[in-house]
Amino acid sequence: SNLLNKTTGDDPPESVVDSDFLSGCVMGGIRLYGELSNRVNNVEHSSVEELLNALRTDVGSDSTTPNNVISSLKLLDSSPRQGILSASPDSPQCIESVLTQCQLDAPDKWSYIACVVTKPPETVLVLLRPPNGNASPSSTSYVLLDSHPRPNCMPHRPNGSYALFHTSLDGLVGSLKKIFPVTNLGSDVPEMMAVMYNSFDVYPFQYQQSPHT
Repeated sequence: SNLLNKTTGDDPPESVVDSDFLSGCVMGGIRLYGELSNRVNNVEHSSVEELLNALRTDVGSDSTTPNNVISSLKLLDSSPRQGILSASPDSPQCIESVLTQCQLDAPDKWSYIACVVTKPPETVLVLLRPPNGNASPSSTSYVLLDSHPRPNCMPHRPNGSYALFHTSLDGLVGSLKKIFPVTNLGSDVPEMMAVMYNSFDVYPFQYQQSPHT
C-alpha cells in the first residue's frame, strides 16, 4: 500500500525505495503479523487470500490498521494468476507473459502495479511500470523487493532485505528466475507432477484511495 501510494510518475521507484523505506515496510509487516497472530491460527503458513480476508476483519479507524491498509489496495483478480516456470518463452503461462498481462489488464493505465509472486516456500513482491507510463528508458521502472536474504542467489549476495532495480521487464524476470529456478525432476516423472512443482501464483494490485482516509 505504501509503495503504490508513494510511487507515481513524479516519484518513480528509485526516488521512493531506499533502506529507510524497506525497514519501515518490514517493521510494518511484523506489526501486522503480530495483530493477525492473535486471531488467525498458523498465520505464517496462510495463503495470500487467507491473509487478505483476515486483514479485512479489523475494524480500526487509523489509516495504518490492517483493514485500512487492505482497503487502499485493489486486487485486480478474484483468484491468482497462475504460471509455470518451465513453460516456453512463447507460452502465456511463462513468467514474462503473466507479468506482462498484469500490466495490460490493469484498469488504471497510469499507475504502477504491485504483484505478489509466490511459489512455496518463497514469496516476493515486484513493482511493474504503468502501461501508459512515460518513464525514460533509463528509469528503474521494475523493482524486485524481497524481505529475505539471498546470500547464495543474487550477484551482490544480499545479507538482509533488499530491493533490486531494473530498467526492463526482462531484467526483472532474470532476477526472479534466480529465486524461483525451474525444478527438473527428470524424464521419468509424470508431466502433471513436473507442472505442479514448477507452478507459481501472481496476485496483482493497484492503489486505490482508502475510504477511511
